[in-house]
Amino acid sequence: LIDAVKLARLVFNKLCETCCVWLKGFPPRRRSQTYYETSIHAIKNMRRKMEDRHVIIPDFNMLFNLQDQEEQAFFAVFDGHGGVDAATFAANHLHVNLVRQETFSQDPGEALRRAFKLTDERFVQKASRENVRCGTTGVVTFLRGRTLHVAWLGDSQVMLVRKGQAVELMKPHKPDREDEKKRIEALGGCVIWFGTWRVNGSLSVSRAI
Repeated sequence: LIDAVKLARLVFNKLCETCCVWLKGFPPRRRSQTYYETSIHAIKNMRRKMEDRHVIIPDFNMLFNLQDQEEQAFFAVFDGHGGVDAATFAANHLHVNLVRQETFSQDPGEALRRAFKLTDERFVQKASRENVRCGTTGVVTFLRGRTLHVAWLGDSQVMLVRKGQAVELMKPHKPDREDEKKRIEALGGCVIWFGTWRVNGSLSVSRAI
């Protein structure tokens, strides 16, 4: 168990120490050279609560105090189902898991894959402890310099528009895909038609956290 009083004392002592340092010379704010225009629109439909989450980090380097890196930005959408816990967990942890990967500096694509996997594993542990029964799909775009990295899970999608034309960047994970159907069946599951193709007669997506 955590000693709340001791923890609070440590936090406030550290805060006081940081403020004293800043009083002597406030650190200059390093502005991102690139401006990303973003907008958000979410629809709750008939759900009791909004189960979706999004993350917008236009200056990834500043958030994690990354030095000597190209400009980096992180954008993500998590489409929750069966509750909000999974989407909230992914929104809070995936970008942190990303930057902590050993491959992050050299191979952001592989780091994204590992970050998704780690986020899923840790949410499964949390769900088991707390008897949570929900999930989320997700899609991430990570910009490093002029290179765009895209990672996704489930049927959440990202679209690139170039000169007014849509460019396909990804193929959603759906149970009607033959490769996904074979993977599910190899793991002991099944894909059946129930108004639409569903995993084990329930889920309309073939991958999710």
